[in-house]
Amino acid sequence: MPFGAFSPQNDDRGYIQLCEWVSKSTPLDAIVLVPPNEQSMRLVGQRAIVVNYKAVPQLSGQLLEWRRRMCDVLDLPDLNVLPREYGQTLAAIGARYDELPEDHLISIARKFDARYIVVAHPLKIPDLTPVFVDASGKWMLYDLGRGG
Repeated sequence: MPFGAFSPQNDDRGYIQLCEWVSKSTPLDAIVLVPPNEQSMRLVGQRAIVVNYKAVPQLSGQLLEWRRRMCDVLDLPDLNVLPREYGQTLAAIGARYDELPEDHLISIARKFDARYIVVAHPLKIPDLTPVFVDASGKWMLYDLGRGG
């Protein structure tokens, strides 16, 4: 059901399955690099994330760090290049994250002390295999503590 002028995006069942696995199978203090258009890892996975679009800080002093993290993760100099309508913004963020090279994702994960990376495609890095793949085969979780 629509809320206001838009319908909120819900993460798909496979992503929720990944978040549930993370909740049960990763250290409580784990940090996860997630697609910034997601909204379930903190609630369902109960783990810290690097950043996501929906979790804009409540305190103005934290906005610059949130913006820096969004720009760093998406490898964008300015978030103003994203479309303005909420649904289009989320779609553009998801598409941008999906096209980022593996070395960028690993570099960003390390920059923010994230041990895990969530992607919707296999990473082609020797000695790095997913520790979890959802039932549909779409969502994959990589553990940088196991190589990479």
